[in-house]
Amino acid sequence: IPSLSLVVYPNPAQFPAIGLDLKLSGNATAYAGEIYDLSGRLVHRFSAGGNGRVVWDGRDLEGARVRPGVYFVRAHAGGHEASARVVVLR
Repeated sequence: IPSLSLVVYPNPAQFPAIGLDLKLSGNATAYAGEIYDLSGRLVHRFSAGGNGRVVWDGRDLEGARVRPGVYFVRAHAGGHEASARVVVLR
């Protein structure tokens, strides 16, 4: 793919009932990515099909709700990588 971009909405986020919407745009047929906290700890993994839409429910790998703070979203597809920062509020 020629490029990959990542949009996080809403940002800052308060995790509405449906979750936090991650929108990936590019020409890939599949995307993968991770969410990290400020210390670099892996919080969540995700994958998406060609539409590039992922909804994060605000939970970590163990199923616990994440704490308020800054998180980094990293996505990759077709040899490209994109990142975005999201602020989680409670």
